[in-house]
Amino acid sequence: MKSLYDETSIGSLKLRNRVFRAAIGDVDGTDGYYSETDLARYRELADGNIGLIITGEADVSDYQLFEGGKSISIQDDRYIDSLKRLTGMIHERGGKMMIQLVHYGAETFMQGVDLIAPSDVPYPFTKQKPRPMTLDDISRVVSDFGRAARRAEIAGFDGIELHAGHGFLISEFLSPCFNLRADQYGGNDENRARLLVEVLTEIRKNVSEDYPVFVKLNCTDGFENGISEQGFLTACRLAEKAGASLLEVSGDWLNHKEKTPYFLEATSKCAEELHIPVALVGGVRDINTAENVLNNTKIEYISMARPFINDPYLLKKWMSGEADKSDCRNCNACTRTGLKCPFRK
Repeated sequence: MKSLYDETSIGSLKLRNRVFRAAIGDVDGTDGYYSETDLARYRELADGNIGLIITGEADVSDYQLFEGGKSISIQDDRYIDSLKRLTGMIHERGGKMMIQLVHYGAETFMQGVDLIAPSDVPYPFTKQKPRPMTLDDISRVVSDFGRAARRAEIAGFDGIELHAGHGFLISEFLSPCFNLRADQYGGNDENRARLLVEVLTEIRKNVSEDYPVFVKLNCTDGFENGISEQGFLTACRLAEKAGASLLEVSGDWLNHKEKTPYFLEATSKCAEELHIPVALVGGVRDINTAENVLNNTKIEYISMARPFINDPYLLKKWMSGEADKSDCRNCNACTRTGLKCPFRK
């Protein structure tokens, strides 16, 4: 029997339980650096006994998600000392932390930047028309991910998570809705996954051999003619072959409020097919659901985000018997209030 509180290992990473704090964007930064508000939030998460904390996305090149540098950056060596302060704080509290690496592609709200994507299809939320990437653009972005991974290891992160979901650049390449290319990066599932494979290969060249490299992938993107089940599973298999240590399966989470867990079926299929661990994210709100997933599927880890915004000490309360479920209402208010839950007790 698997327990939520088992100690496990993934490469060089030793975890005190099977629970991850899933990445959710940091929105209080300045010029790409963490704010004191961000640091206080992570301090609480570390004190909450969570097995692994995954940061919000950190951009590896070019531009950020919002104007003003409110999201976090790792695109230059000048960020390393600030990131060391964060990892040092987490490690002092016995926690483990990964940084999530991203290129935003067409999904950015910044204006006046050289917006790049697989094709010139505007992303629905941002409405801006990107420039189709040249092969030189692709090569540069692949190199940027590799250098960012090297910085992450130097800064003391216990691993990295490559964000290949939620409509950002790698996800745009994986989706037939946004990838209309007729070259080696488009036209079929294998070609659409080529950027993902090249980025993973480059990251592996830049980090230690047993350094954990997770990948977050969409099983669905919610768009007509978007990512198919076969396309998703092809990307999963190719990611494993290219050196991924674990896959975290996500999707179109904003449109889910009642059904839980959101992506259980797709995540379970992924876990059946692969030889690396798989994590379920989205809609897990109580101990019984989490442990049923662990013991009735091949899924190895449970990842949560909004429940830890509602209460960063939730897991500690579960472990002590003080609570057995989250008070999270799935209302998404925290996404509009700077990651502050209006219902936090």
